[in-house]
Amino acid sequence: MSRKLEWVRGASVILCMLLMVVLTAQVARGEDNPVVARIGDTVITLSQFKNQVNQTLSAKDRLSAQRFYDVLDDMITGILFSKEAVEDGLDKTQETMAAIKGVSEDKRVEILANAYKNKSLAPSKVTEKEAAEYYSNNLNLYNTPNIYSGIMFNVMKKDATDTDNDCTQTCKDVLQELYNRLSAKDYETVVKLKDELSEKYPDINILFILLSHWEGKVKGSIYDNALKEFMQLKPGQVKIIQEKDFHIVINLTGIYEPPVYKFEELKNRVIADLERKDSQKKYNEAIKKLAEKYKLQVYPQYIEQLANEQRNNLTAPDGRKSEGKPHE
Repeated sequence: MSRKLEWVRGASVILCMLLMVVLTAQVARGEDNPVVARIGDTVITLSQFKNQVNQTLSAKDRLSAQRFYDVLDDMITGILFSKEAVEDGLDKTQETMAAIKGVSEDKRVEILANAYKNKSLAPSKVTEKEAAEYYSNNLNLYNTPNIYSGIMFNVMKKDATDTDNDCTQTCKDVLQELYNRLSAKDYETVVKLKDELSEKYPDINILFILLSHWEGKVKGSIYDNALKEFMQLKPGQVKIIQEKDFHIVINLTGIYEPPVYKFEELKNRVIADLERKDSQKKYNEAIKKLAEKYKLQVYPQYIEQLANEQRNNLTAPDGRKSEGKPHE
């Protein structure tokens, strides 16, 4: 990973948070080269934007419209920061004057933007005390959570399309038998139990799952409620869970509690995380302030137009470019 300060992508900040200043009316420097974005007295034309896209994005990246917004976002961010660098007189320092002498306009913007970031967006110094307090309040971010091991059986009728036969009572019978006999911890014994009951109840599908679960491992699963119940059990405890579409029995066989790192072992990492968070906060605040100060205006129809054209060129039916013409 680069040692340079990590900045949040401004796409979510500029192009989403500031939609209230986005205009959709056409403002153009001629019909063939309209303005894509206006930042104070500076404009980004469609040709400039297209050149940057061609230099920056791979063919694969051009299949995603979001990547086009990312490119424009970087261009806008650089211009905003470079303008503020000039406002702050950073272009008059001996070091910066030497760096921008004789360079292209794009390079000048990059140098001034970096000068602004280094001066105004550098992270605040984090003390060891602040880092230790943050670590103690966020142990879950730096340590492996408890791991819950166990067994789950899901019981259902084999033919889900058979609406005439309700398996509720039979499923309950299977669950109860599993509950009564689910005391063995070894895999082979549990598998034999499943096979025995599958033979005894041929119209019932018994799904056997070995669990190794921890907080936050699965989200949006059909078993969310069952897994929450599972983590509340004590080792050796068995529980039946019945919901509208599920007949489940769970057995918690054990809990592994990983060691918790001492703060001293992770001190540098925690301090770096806090500095990164502070930099991102300053970055977000600066983007919002400067976008309003320089009256940022974006014309998204041209971004979508270019994205569609390039995507069509890359996805022509015969695999060859389609000369920029959209599919009919």
